[in-house]
Amino acid sequence: MKMFLSLLQLEQLQKLNGSNQSGKILDQAKLKKEFISKLKHLSGNPDEKNIDPVDEEVINRVSLLFQYLIEGQSLPKQIQEILLQLQVPYLIIAIKDHSIFSETNHVARQLLEKLSEASLGWSEKHDFKGKFINHIKDLVEHIIKTDPEKINFYSLMKEFDTFQDENKQLIKISEKRASDKALDMERLNSAKRKTAAIMKKNMYQHSIPKLVKEILLENWVNVLTLEFLCYADDKKRVQPKLDFVQDLIIAAQRNKKRKTPAAKLDELCSQFETELRNLTYNETDIKSKSSEMNHLLTILNFDINDDSMFTLDEDDDLAPYKIDEPIIDTNALDRKQIQSDINAAMNFKPIKEVEEKVDDFAEQAAAMKLGTWIEIKINEEFTRAKLSWISPITGTRLIVNSRGQKLCNLTLSELAQGLRVDDIYTVVSKPLFERVLKSMFETIDKV
Repeated sequence: MKMFLSLLQLEQLQKLNGSNQSGKILDQAKLKKEFISKLKHLSGNPDEKNIDPVDEEVINRVSLLFQYLIEGQSLPKQIQEILLQLQVPYLIIAIKDHSIFSETNHVARQLLEKLSEASLGWSEKHDFKGKFINHIKDLVEHIIKTDPEKINFYSLMKEFDTFQDENKQLIKISEKRASDKALDMERLNSAKRKTAAIMKKNMYQHSIPKLVKEILLENWVNVLTLEFLCYADDKKRVQPKLDFVQDLIIAAQRNKKRKTPAAKLDELCSQFETELRNLTYNETDIKSKSSEMNHLLTILNFDINDDSMFTLDEDDDLAPYKIDEPIIDTNALDRKQIQSDINAAMNFKPIKEVEEKVDDFAEQAAAMKLGTWIEIKINEEFTRAKLSWISPITGTRLIVNSRGQKLCNLTLSELAQGLRVDDIYTVVSKPLFERVLKSMFETIDKV
């Protein structure tokens, strides 16, 4: 053992590490051959062929450790190439202190695990000014260039933890902003869907004058959306706004048995003006639209001929009104057209239909936990991303980059479909040293 350790002084370490700058694993055979060669030279025995069995087992374990670092951790290639330079330094550490494989709180072990875990979400595109990768490079370079006897892993661990805490805080703030914005949008869309449902329910049942349709779909949808957004649970407050839709449509029907009283028409116009003022509409526009609505409803409820001039009583402060276009929208009873008009008014974007299937991919998508790292294809390129937030309203998944910035939203069906067609796959992360020990036990069991 002492002979072996003497081979691994700093100058020998640097020489070995010099052959590992390409980012490739130094396999067991190469390491054994190197050490046997040095043993022959130092011992003066050209027939020396063997390494101490304990040392040989350490070489095997460390080689396996770094093999898993590459093959099992899904680390970005640039990170792999940097961390692989630690293979020889960790070999020295393991030879001097076998407890690195048995003690979970071994500081050198914890540092390597943390470097690996922290690097999972790294991407060159989202690493601002290379801050993260440069920090990893500096840390690894320090370990390589420092005499193993003098490396203060506790200090390195503390320094890296401080660096990560600062990063995590910034990322947490960014993710919170992204999720808050997504939640606000979800609430808004929920309010808009409720408004659309109210409009659809009432407009489907009647033919509607063009002016009334404009009032409902250009003005009143905003009133209702705001009510659902801010006061959805206050039915007493919301109900009058809902009643306005039905009352206005009924008042706008020409051949109904019971005419709407003039007082009710005034009430509708007054309510219309009040609510639009609350939304800070232009006062001139409010008065103009209210006047048009009052004239139209008066004509429809007092059987005034379309081609005639109608003059109100002297007490009414309204000018004569002449119908110069058809009162009834001939498309009003076309339900597809109504739905199209409602969608346009609510600014609904076309929904990409994704077939819902019950399979392993659907189960995998549903079971995916917050914080899971994935590779996702966006604009024909794969990028590293994380599942950051799940909407409590719709279950939509918020996907962010390594800096906590939004990349996209996915429904559960879209996430499952992405997994199904290999546009999305999860990034596997398992504790390195536990995998080495598990592999050893499995090998023993097989024997």
